[in-house]
Amino acid sequence: MTNARVICILGLIGSGKDEVANYLERKYGYKKIVMGDIVRSFVRKDGLEITRENQQIVQKKYRDKFGQLFFSDQVVKSIEKNGWDRVVIVGSRRPEETKFFKEHFRKNIGIVVVGADPETRFQRLTKRKRGDEPKTFEEFLEQEKNEFRLFEFEKSFKYADYKIENNGDLVDLHKNIDSFLAEAGWKS
Repeated sequence: MTNARVICILGLIGSGKDEVANYLERKYGYKKIVMGDIVRSFVRKDGLEITRENQQIVQKKYRDKFGQLFFSDQVVKSIEKNGWDRVVIVGSRRPEETKFFKEHFRKNIGIVVVGADPETRFQRLTKRKRGDEPKTFEEFLEQEKNEFRLFEFEKSFKYADYKIENNGDLVDLHKNIDSFLAEAGWKS
């Protein structure tokens, strides 16, 4: 087991998880691991196009074959292999993953939920233009409803130690992150 200080970022699509992780990486020297990047690498390995549907299919395939914690275990192996002392994990979705990280890293982990209103999150998605975003607010709400059921977000969120609100601008978000780190005693 590693003694790395780990921050695990949870949140719904468009909440600002990546921005929180990028800020921690830039300002505080955290190494960032995006669970979606790991999944996408397996989608490419399987010769598939990167779509939300294919990512869900590949996740199910590897979890069915190697266990529900396959992708979480890939994260831990990467942290230990690289010997990182500060890590931010983005995109843990399933409750068993979040529980696994909490049990594995014990007192060295902070589980953080990034929250934002649905309208704010939809607007952020439409600005991202990654190609897989919903076209209408109704599609967004339907996609979110499906993912909420699929990933059981409400169960994962129960593991959270902290919540960071992200309905304002970047200055507000960065202040909220700094406050979280001060409260956690991890600002240094």
